[in-house]
Amino acid sequence: MIVLALLLAAAAPPCSTTNELMWAPGTEAALKQFFGSARGDYLMPNALVWKQAREALGGPPDAPLRLKDGSLLFVACRAHSCPEKGAIVVTPAGKIRAAALLHYFCTPAGCANNARLALFYRTPAEADGLAMRALIGWGRSVNNGETPPTSKRRVTP
Repeated sequence: MIVLALLLAAAAPPCSTTNELMWAPGTEAALKQFFGSARGDYLMPNALVWKQAREALGGPPDAPLRLKDGSLLFVACRAHSCPEKGAIVVTPAGKIRAAALLHYFCTPAGCANNARLALFYRTPAEADGLAMRALIGWGRSVNNGETPPTSKRRVTP
């Protein structure tokens, strides 16, 4: 199983920004493994979700936040479209626990003004766990203190 442990261990100290994490060797493979072949219409129509997550996490970053269990919450906004944002929770061992995309519903006529929060997890235990609560709190904090309409999606390899 590919995990980000090597990425976090190889960087001394651990990745200090989301950008460092996203550019580290192995991150793309870890995103592919976490999201599998899931597709969606979050930042791009019918695109692989791992590519959309990479896109959202590749722009201006915030500093990682350490959660109660030692996991790190990495966040960033999409380059050149900062209202769209991404977040990922990585365990101390380097495993992706959960991820989120703050996005806007778009059609050829334009995009909605209200953000939506898509949450992704792999195991049923994560559906309402600490990582998910942290992602919901992050979504609220970047959406003017209001929790955006939220969907949860279990992704499989």
